Amino acid sequence: MDRFHCPVLTNRFRWASRVGAVVAQTVAGLVMLGWVLNEETLKTVFPGMVAMNPGGTAMAFLLGGVGLLALQDSASPRSKIVGRTLAAAVTLLSVLRLAGYVIGWDKGPDRWIFREQLELYEMPNRMAPNTAACFLLCGVALLLLDVKWGKAVRPSEHISLWAALISGLTIVGYSYSAISLIQIESYIPMALNTAVAFAFLSLGILFARPTGGIVSLLTSKGSGGILARHLLPAAVLIPM
Repeated sequence: MDRFHCPVLTNRFRWASRVGAVVAQTVAGLVMLGWVLNEETLKTVFPGMVAMNPGGTAMAFLLGGVGLLALQDSASPRSKIVGRTLAAAVTLLSVLRLAGYVIGWDKGPDRWIFREQLELYEMPNRMAPNTAACFLLCGVALLLLDVKWGKAVRPSEHISLWAALISGLTIVGYSYSAISLIQIESYIPMALNTAVAFAFLSLGILFARPTGGIVSLLTSKGSGGILARHLLPAAVLIPM
């Protein structure tokens, strides 16, 4: 099948997948450092904005980023087992937080570290509902990364696109001060740095298998691939 795809573009998408994983980890690492140093800029990007939760959100990004790197095409079978284990951990973290919102349980991993600092904010810092939903999508997408339905359908691509959509809408919401795109009802909103990290992580998952599924069209040598590569940036950026 590789003879139908441009090897240069295929390698670039695989490189972009690794970059997405590293950026998500870097953002999470800076946030963790911000909580250690009590530095608002590292926690929030801009002082006064929502801070990324350390024990839930930042930790899940670290796990998800490492998991994505471990699940790259060139990784060994043992490495992929580690990657799926980390993906399962991300999924579990998100399920615990979502279940907590449903049943009113507030003792999850997002309160395990920096507990006193978390309570100092006007709205106690927790993993937001839309953040937990994105982690659920990303975790499941990583678990299904090598699963195919039929000849060309990869469910992980469609699932990661939903996470990318949620994070993209949040970034647009911050850009235009549209609260409805950032926050679900009266719950804490998704932080800006969380949305940016999700954009990189979800696209990293999407680009991890560039010779199959939706992304294979972008790496195709044919006229359809050329047209898609020219139209996609405008289709994404112009509406924003």
